[in-house]
Amino acid sequence: MNRKKVSVFCGALPGKNKTCCDEMKTLGRLLAADGWRIVYSGIRSGMMRSLVDGAREENGRVKAFVPQSATYKNSVMESGITLIRVHDKYDRMRNMAHSQAFIIGPGSFGTLSDAMNILERNYRAYCLGQPLKPMFFINTDGIFNPLAHIADDFVARGFSREGAEKLVRFAANAEEAAAELRAAEEDGQIASTQGHVVRASGQLEHL
Repeated sequence: MNRKKVSVFCGALPGKNKTCCDEMKTLGRLLAADGWRIVYSGIRSGMMRSLVDGAREENGRVKAFVPQSATYKNSVMESGITLIRVHDKYDRMRNMAHSQAFIIGPGSFGTLSDAMNILERNYRAYCLGQPLKPMFFINTDGIFNPLAHIADDFVARGFSREGAEKLVRFAANAEEAAAELRAAEEDGQIASTQGHVVRASGQLEHL
């Protein structure tokens, strides 16, 4: 069974630039066509909805981890996806971090928080000399340009190790992000290890 999974983080609002939703829909379609199972947080609005709509066009597989929170009860897209309820947003992140690759699209503070969590995991692996998981920011309309400056500044000030700025990798659009994942897979950068799900009930389930 093909179990390669990519976690995608993006906004629950559409943004004022229509290109953002268009890019996420294209991303969903391309990832599904390439055989990736898309993992996301289950919101049925904005760029997240566009992502899932694109995957559905290619009959793609989508899995959502949704916290047992009242604020999520009316915002979950349950039709056509595998929905897994987890205890809280921290369990959601732990489960999504099991994916073999990560793509970050435009979004707000929640998207940035999720991205920083994955980036910190990669930085820790980098410091320990361990394999890194492919991670790409889709830099639509230059939204993530400040992040590149911050990463460079951390290294320049001696707060991060030399070369750490290269962990922040950009894709100009959805097509380039999908192409980068293909290249990473061909280069053997996609791990084949299987993780497990920790449900809200505490029950374990293989991913």
